[in-house]
Amino acid sequence: MHVGLPNPRAAGDGGHKFGDISVAQRQRFGGSLKKMMSSKTEALQAEIAHLRSANARRSAELDDAKRVDDALREKEALYLALLDDSSDPIFALTKDGVYLYINNAFGDQIKRSPDDVIGRNLWDVFPKAAADQRFAGLQAVLESRQTKVIEVVAEEGGKKTFFITTIKPMQKKLGPPDAVLCISKDITDRKNAEDELRRLNQHLELRVAERTAELFAANEQLRAEIAERKRAEEEHKWIEAELQQARKMEAVGRLAGSVAHDFNNMLGVIRGNTDLAIMELPATSPVHEHLGEIATACARSADLTRQLLAFASRQVIAPTVLQVNSTIESMLKMLRRLMGKKVRLHWTPAVDVWPVKMDPVQIDQILLNLVVNARDAIGGAGNVMIATENRILDMSHCDHYPNAMAGQYMQLVVRDDGCGMDREVVGHMFEPFFTTKEPGKGTGIGLATVYGIVKQNNGFILVNSERGKGTEFQVCLPRYHSADAAASA
Repeated sequence: MHVGLPNPRAAGDGGHKFGDISVAQRQRFGGSLKKMMSSKTEALQAEIAHLRSANARRSAELDDAKRVDDALREKEALYLALLDDSSDPIFALTKDGVYLYINNAFGDQIKRSPDDVIGRNLWDVFPKAAADQRFAGLQAVLESRQTKVIEVVAEEGGKKTFFITTIKPMQKKLGPPDAVLCISKDITDRKNAEDELRRLNQHLELRVAERTAELFAANEQLRAEIAERKRAEEEHKWIEAELQQARKMEAVGRLAGSVAHDFNNMLGVIRGNTDLAIMELPATSPVHEHLGEIATACARSADLTRQLLAFASRQVIAPTVLQVNSTIESMLKMLRRLMGKKVRLHWTPAVDVWPVKMDPVQIDQILLNLVVNARDAIGGAGNVMIATENRILDMSHCDHYPNAMAGQYMQLVVRDDGCGMDREVVGHMFEPFFTTKEPGKGTGIGLATVYGIVKQNNGFILVNSERGKGTEFQVCLPRYHSADAAASA
């Protein structure tokens, strides 16, 4: 509201004079002016109070902001001091591999000051291969936005230092976008300790393997020694049994020879008187037939006594030098007839077999008894093999055969694929009158005769037999050396 004031200059121009304003008007004007000035003053004072209040708040806010800024600066200074004092290398890199920050430990590691490194890139600080390795780790973190751990090797003067570096994306408020913070840890001592531990473990494993092999070898040797001891014990028992069997056979042979000799003498008397009685009686006499039966029985008994005498090595012999192959070949036709149609006889002679000196009849007896025994062991269809070969025995062989002697032998082999024998039967098979055949089908004299003949000629017999797998007789007869051969030897 604008209030017009009287102009004093206008009084001389015929206008109203100030003095002409009435007291009441002046009072009203003064009251209005006073009110207006009072109102303006109050408004101005309120504005000033408001400004003072706002200024006080702003000042408080600035003080708070300063305190926060000071606190942040203090924290930043503390963090930087902590980073600088850390024994682990710490540094920050941009996405381009430029160093934003390094601490003193990292500067000591690369032997450069922070001022010389900050602002430079990886390739300014490290060789290309090492820089490429670090840059690849940086890119992998920035692409995945995931913290990664890589192993870095620093080599100087031929000495390697190993570091584990943790690379993590840096928070935006701490640095520019796409920057990373890296913290390295020197693991050289741990790496060396691991390598040493690995070496010690390998050495320990090698020693354990060597010791295990030694123990295994010792165990195997112990097992072999135990097995050898058991085998030796079994062999000793077997040799003792063979020796006892040989002694028993010798005793039985002496007894059988004595009995057979006396019995043969008595048979001679019986046969002689029977022949005389037959000659004195007419052929039509009824007694003549009975005397003939007596004569036949005497002949059979005489044959039996001859076998017993052969077993007892008391048979009268006429030894001569023999080529055994020729002797056997002359018997093959008869032997094949004895085999029948179901049993096949195979003849396998050795070339240049050594000669022997013995009665040819004895060779016939040996071969005939062994082949007939093989045929009976087969019982049906099967095979019998006759073979000759030269064999040399040394003392080591003789340790296994009580009756054997070192030397050169002509060996006659008779093998069959018949029923075979167990050890108990093998232990008795050369005893006179021992047989496994049914009553009336075997006399038990055949193998006893073979045993006596071989022993009489300074030989021995080896027998291999197993129940259900056949039997093999190896008759070893000493090689004959002529006087000329002995002189030239």
